[in-house]
Amino acid sequence: LEVLVMTDPHGGATELLLQESRRPRPLAQERAEAWEAAKALGGMPLALVMGGALVREERWSFERLVTELDAVLKLRPESGEYPDSVVGAVLLTHERLRADLPWAAVLAELCAWLAPEGLEEGLFAGSVAGGKWKTARTLTTPEVRDLLEHPENMRAALRGLRRWSVLSDKGAMHRLTQAVLRGTGGQAMAESAAAVLAAQFPNGKDGPAFVHSWPTCRLILPHVQALWAAAEPLWHSTWGQPGWAAMDYLLNQSGLFLSTQHDLAGAVALKRGSLALMEARLGEEDRDITTALGNLALDLANLGEFAEAQDKIDRAVALAEAHRKGTERAELATLYMQQASLAFRRMEAGGQVADGAEAMAEAALDKARGIRVELFGEDSAEMSNWWNSMGYLRGLQRRKGAELQAYKRALEICRALPQADRGVLATRAMNYGSTALELGRAEKAQGALQEAYEIAAEIFAEVPNHPNLRTMAHWLAACLMVLARKGQGTRAQAEKICARHGLDLAEREA
Repeated sequence: LEVLVMTDPHGGATELLLQESRRPRPLAQERAEAWEAAKALGGMPLALVMGGALVREERWSFERLVTELDAVLKLRPESGEYPDSVVGAVLLTHERLRADLPWAAVLAELCAWLAPEGLEEGLFAGSVAGGKWKTARTLTTPEVRDLLEHPENMRAALRGLRRWSVLSDKGAMHRLTQAVLRGTGGQAMAESAAAVLAAQFPNGKDGPAFVHSWPTCRLILPHVQALWAAAEPLWHSTWGQPGWAAMDYLLNQSGLFLSTQHDLAGAVALKRGSLALMEARLGEEDRDITTALGNLALDLANLGEFAEAQDKIDRAVALAEAHRKGTERAELATLYMQQASLAFRRMEAGGQVADGAEAMAEAALDKARGIRVELFGEDSAEMSNWWNSMGYLRGLQRRKGAELQAYKRALEICRALPQADRGVLATRAMNYGSTALELGRAEKAQGALQEAYEIAAEIFAEVPNHPNLRTMAHWLAACLMVLARKGQGTRAQAEKICARHGLDLAEREA
């Protein structure tokens, strides 16, 4: 994009520089010097704001600003396409911060690798407060550790960056400032940024698959994406193959979150990155890459990339079967479940793609059941998931009675769990209710479908067009129309739901 510059000697550029330097009523000579400085800064708004902050904070004259700018530009690294005036203003500001406010300089270098918005104290405090910081801190520089582990240092750094116009009051950093500063902090600061984010990205029982973790995932995701976009080219061209467990973890978890949001293309891009990093760090035959292979295979299958998906899941299963023993077979059971899910997608696609898929699904589910019952018991969350998958398979086989019974068992187990995830419970209820409705049992279906819809409406309040919510609205509206045909007063509720979600009422009625 072309950036407009401010070139009027009696207008914008001079006035902005005077304003930022706190010289609202300068003499004619000082105004003339300000104009010369504005020209040296290229009339670029970012450079003018930073230049004004230098004059204000260092008590420089405008002539001194021009001299210092010339000096730093002679020593600057290659700036590529960025204007010299902006590069000079950023580097000069950073140089002064290192001398006067070293904590602020460290924070600026760290923020340069993150998203340009949301750079507030909570983002960094969340890392130190989490249980994963003890491990993550070893992957950061000593300066970053001292900054984050001492709140007084962090607050002083934030005040300094705002005062020097490096950060806005709303926690935003100009993208050009970030681009210049990334060359200052280098790879060590990029690694630190990855560790800071990894320390707070949800995993395990609080991972991206569970609704209660989504607000945290939404907060961190833009920073993961920004870090990946900035660092990936450097890994290949400058730094060499990285060995960053923090980064491949971040990419995998972010990909899982995007999968829950139905952004499959975005999920695949991040999961490919995670797998590439793990293979570079561990080798292609390491057992710890099985999770990345399985996660990527599912999204590839959902995008119709069946050949690659099958290759990925077969590799993962083979590695896990060779290396996972004892309780570690829980990972193998998960891979069998993913193998079954891939088979479902192939069955749905039909044609030659579906050849052998049904047998693969039956075998994979049978193997998964044996491991899960042994390790977790019949009434575990893992077995609720298994029964749900079995119900899906029976539906694909058009065995509706068996499908209903499987979904009923999945829902019963889920409801009995002391801390069942709300999103999982909604899906279980919808699967049971929709199958009951298809079998002509609308009265039995209504309660489950109403429960599913109400939970989904709460979960997806910020994403009203989420496919999961619309699907649950479809089923509930259809159920209510069936009941209305039987003489119950449910049509008005169905009309209201259809209007709220933009559904075709006539289509639902049919």
